Amino acid sequence: MALFSECEKLFSSGELGKAIDKSKKYIIKYPSSYYLKLRIGCLFTMYSWKSIVEEKNMKMIKYSIKLYEDIAKNCRKIELVEQSLFQLGALYPLVGEEDKAIEALNKINKSELDPNVLLASIYMEKNELKKAREMMQSKLYKSINDITFACLGLANSYMKDEKNLCMVEKYY
Repeated sequence: MALFSECEKLFSSGELGKAIDKSKKYIIKYPSSYYLKLRIGCLFTMYSWKSIVEEKNMKMIKYSIKLYEDIAKNCRKIELVEQSLFQLGALYPLVGEEDKAIEALNKINKSELDPNVLLASIYMEKNELKKAREMMQSKLYKSINDITFACLGLANSYMKDEKNLCMVEKYY
């Protein structure tokens, strides 16, 4: 997507003001392009730290939230809606809206079934080993990532609630 690339180049070059203006103009020009809104929301979130002024940083986060809320409310593509809800779950706590974060995350369809494990086995049987390995490596990476976040969450909960250093060390 050329519009996104143009905005991303401006953000990455450090021209924050120019990047913000250009991005907002594209959002106004293409108000029903939810994919563009999602991508630009990600840019605002990703580059908000580049702003030296805390107030500008928070404005960028709030603008991202506004874009994600619009997508979650009006878009019909479930993958874009769920990505937006996930981003809202991460961003709402930054502006003191923890209840909204919980609400957004609870709207995401959660399935415990992962067909990729079975698909990988089938691809192995068909001797499509490269495809099977890619699926299994992806599953392995996701599992490691999930374990890391679960352990950090448990350690932080013990640190915050009970100050139980034994349990904190167990999960760190």
